[in-house]
Amino acid sequence: MNKKKESVVEEWRRLIAECENRPKGVKFGDWCKSVGVSKTNYYYWKKRLRELESDTPQIVKVEADTLYLFCGRRHNKIKGLVWERDGFLLLYKRLLVYER
Repeated sequence: MNKKKESVVEEWRRLIAECENRPKGVKFGDWCKSVGVSKTNYYYWKKRLRELESDTPQIVKVEADTLYLFCGRRHNKIKGLVWERDGFLLLYKRLLVYER
């Protein structure tokens, strides 16, 4: 990424963090107007930054007999990963809504 793109990405990271930490009484639409950002641009950049971060590999030290859980975006699937000294165990669970 060139320096101009990096500065744009950093500016949007700052704006998104500012929005998420805005005072409770300030509505999202009002905040957008006050900083001169459209709601569409805000959501576009929030999605784009999430995709950029998910493409960046992250190194995690895996410890034996520790369960690592990952939740899908729609919160309807859970994946578990365990290192058992001789290999990984992958667990997968699809969550359903149960109503009586």
